[in-house]
Amino acid sequence: FQIFYGNLYYRISWIVSAFMIGMGFGITSGLRAAKASDVRGLAKIHLGISLYFWMLVGLMVSFQKTGLQTTVFGEVFFLGAAVLIGGLVGFEFPYANQLFLAHEKEISSKAGRMYAADLFGSSLGALLPGIFMIPVFGVLETIFVLAGVNFAVGGLLFYLPLQRKG
Repeated sequence: FQIFYGNLYYRISWIVSAFMIGMGFGITSGLRAAKASDVRGLAKIHLGISLYFWMLVGLMVSFQKTGLQTTVFGEVFFLGAAVLIGGLVGFEFPYANQLFLAHEKEISSKAGRMYAADLFGSSLGALLPGIFMIPVFGVLETIFVLAGVNFAVGGLLFYLPLQRKG
């Protein structure tokens, strides 16, 4: 968004709000789907996130070629993209949480560990791309890495389902 429009600051509340709306819908849907959660479902979520990043790259490149990024349509697209990724990651948390807690006996300490892992991962996800990857590699290359990581995680979860012993 910043690259296409040059001024992010007065629109940041719209982007954050769109992301949070998507998270709200995603969490609500994820809570319903979590009752029947399995590892392959989590794999599909990661593959969906990877697909989202690939579509985002394709649309960003086509926007640059056609000039659509400077129109109202371009701004609405980025808000829609924020809702969509918010929905995907919002759906993932209760789904993964249910999977993790289903195999544990002591729920309170396990829930705390899950929340701590989520906070650590989200902190890493906010800092690593913004401070290191985008300045060093660029936006599109960073999105390619994010797509690749999610594709690899989804593939591993899909083809090598986790088996718990004990």
